Amino acid sequence: MMRTAGITALGILLFSGCAKEEKVTPDDIRSYQLTEDDISLFLKNFSRIDKIMAEVERSISAEQMSKDPYAAFASIQFTPEQKKAIKESGFRSPADFLRVVGAITAAYSACAMEKAVAEMKAEMQKNLPGMSPEMKANMEKEMAEMEAKAKPEYTVSDHNMELIRSHYDDITKAFMSGMKVQ
Repeated sequence: MMRTAGITALGILLFSGCAKEEKVTPDDIRSYQLTEDDISLFLKNFSRIDKIMAEVERSISAEQMSKDPYAAFASIQFTPEQKKAIKESGFRSPADFLRVVGAITAAYSACAMEKAVAEMKAEMQKNLPGMSPEMKANMEKEMAEMEAKAKPEYTVSDHNMELIRSHYDDITKAFMSGMKVQ
């Protein structure tokens, strides 16, 4: 009898929304392995995701986001309206949203820096053949320094980097479409 009452009380808590919400840690987001379905959901619902993120990004500093996006995302608190919008966007929960969007954002930022460095390096390489040995050495030193500075202070799994690289152009288009609206 007592056990039945306990199970009933737990069921009521779960279904009434009074159950404790899952807390996401930076490590949960860092270790999350993105899937093709995650990317599809993100792209399909980007306008909703962008709206939610625009509302919560005021609580995250640009410095925090660039140093540790995982901690930045884990610190986000959603309003009831935002939680509803998250569910309507196809995510199972706010925790699921934070893991997926946080992992995509971190990997995309790392890929964008990687791409920018590769482009600048290629441009610098074009100029190397006509330079003196001393100038070449200086240019190569500058390229190495630039590459070191561009590496993010956080780590991204190889799996997530590869997945984001394969969808880089589509994700870029989504981000650009969000910039046009704002």
